Amino acid sequence: MGKRGYILLKADIASLDEKTADDQIWNLIQALENINDIEYVSNTIGEFDFIASIDTQKSIESVAEDVKKIIPQWIKDVIPLTENNLFKKHRELKDLEIFKNLH
Repeated sequence: MGKRGYILLKADIASLDEKTADDQIWNLIQALENINDIEYVSNTIGEFDFIASIDTQKSIESVAEDVKKIIPQWIKDVIPLTENNLFKKHRELKDLEIFKNLH
């Protein structure tokens, strides 16, 4: 298992041609999902336009650099977020049956 995390993307969607915007956005999502370390990309509402789920042997930051190269004129901001594995391990320990009856 590699490193897990997310990448938040802000795109310049306002600059797209209204007639072809949906197709161009779909092409961007497909281009992002074709990066080996990206599992999926979802549209979001709010400050960022997309979130990409990452599973990689590299650093999350290096995947973010790959994202910036896809369609650089569209990508305004890329924020890498690494998953906090400490909480995940704590949750796994908390769910172990041997700890259920301890008080």
